[in-house]
Amino acid sequence: MSTIGVLLAAMCVAGQSGDWSRPETWQGKAVPGPGDDVIVKDVAVTLTGPVNVKSLAVGGTAKVTFAAVPMKEIASTPENLYANATVVRVKERLAIDGKAVVTAVNDLKTGAAVKFEVGSFSLGADATLSADGTGPC
Repeated sequence: MSTIGVLLAAMCVAGQSGDWSRPETWQGKAVPGPGDDVIVKDVAVTLTGPVNVKSLAVGGTAKVTFAAVPMKEIASTPENLYANATVVRVKERLAIDGKAVVTAVNDLKTGAAVKFEVGSFSLGADATLSADGTGPC
């Protein structure tokens, strides 16, 4: 396999709006994993659990929402080393460009939060990264 073929085999592109964990959201019908470069452009994707990818590029008019999910118990797995946190791990680069909007929604009632761990980060001039809260304090 050529180098280009190897690079393309590790790329996941959101082909339609939907839930991150549903294969139908992704071209190739496979949910992104730890070795994948992920592209979300011009669609809306919602994540309600931990994620671990190599890189994440959000662009165009995409809307990506990372929603905190309260943990019922502490799970000691690489995907969730923090109690009551939805962990978003991007090993290399998180890039938000165009008019894309990325929102972390924290649950104020339970204290559940979204925790980002990224190698590097860039935010384009017209892009938005925001945090929001739901539920009573």
